[in-house]
Amino acid sequence: TGLAPNPEVFLIANDTEPPLSDQVSAGVRHTVMGMVASATYSGIRAKNLFTFIRGNRRPDGTCCLSVPGFVNIIMSDAEGRKSWYDALYVQLDRPYGANGRKYGFNLTYTLGKAEQIGGDLFSLDFPTVADYPRYPTATDERHRLVMTGIVGLPFDFIASTFITLGSGTPYTI
Repeated sequence: TGLAPNPEVFLIANDTEPPLSDQVSAGVRHTVMGMVASATYSGIRAKNLFTFIRGNRRPDGTCCLSVPGFVNIIMSDAEGRKSWYDALYVQLDRPYGANGRKYGFNLTYTLGKAEQIGGDLFSLDFPTVADYPRYPTATDERHRLVMTGIVGLPFDFIASTFITLGSGTPYTI
């Protein structure tokens, strides 16, 4: 027979604030030779994102003080983690059927950057979230190109395609 391990204790700090994000977008659009071109900036700043840290660290920051009867004390970090996202979207669109044309396409390029301070739900690598460096998020993809195309065929058939190319997400140790 096996014995269950000692439990962990999860605590939420009294001064934990709700998550907050500020978002802004601004863009321009213009029609050129029957095509619609646009450029848009989008930015997001988020703070107070919920995360847990170790609550039983030693005073020097090393892990972890023994708590009789428990494996770990895990508590929320009242400061919370932070994240930033900045992106520039450039789009070129030729609507299907415009000026009697039996084709259309859309090209959208995104140049983005996503960073954060802290881990995700558990920020256990450093004593506090403030000790984390600012680093790319796991979903940070710097370059993305999305292409669609549509063409009218005989007998009222329509063929279309959708292609997405991306630079991939970062790999960090």
